[in-house]
Amino acid sequence: MRQTLSRLVGLLTAASLVAAAPLAQAAEACYANNDESGQFASTAEDGKELTRELWNSYVEQMNSAQRTVARCYQRAMQRESDIAKGNKQIKFGIQVEADGKVSRVAVLKSDYNDGMLHACLGEMVCGFKLQAGGQARKFIQPFGMDTRYRLPEKMDDFRDARKL
Repeated sequence: MRQTLSRLVGLLTAASLVAAAPLAQAAEACYANNDESGQFASTAEDGKELTRELWNSYVEQMNSAQRTVARCYQRAMQRESDIAKGNKQIKFGIQVEADGKVSRVAVLKSDYNDGMLHACLGEMVCGFKLQAGGQARKFIQPFGMDTRYRLPEKMDDFRDARKL
């Protein structure tokens, strides 16, 4: 009986690892700790490639992912207790395909010296499905521990909403 139970647990564990492997590989292929290829070098930080629909879907995804964000930062604080001090940011370059799938997230600049934090947040964003409006787009997004995302009430406020 014990051997059967042990074998069953082993099979279930192996099956879950095999099922999760493609997801982990997809996130690893999407996330980069830097922009070695230079694909974000020409991307303006003014948000011109952002549409309201793309931004709104990004805000919704970020707001839905707050537990994951908190978990990433909690783990970082366990490694380095003063990580929450100061107004620190990570600047991510994000590439979205025409179908809305995030295909590339790269750390462009960071005030944190924590690759595991970068990877945790970057891989989270790699799982986002955004509204790209049928056109591939790239944008640069600052991200900080105290960043709050909101939806602008009118289009004039759209560009300013990214800076909060």
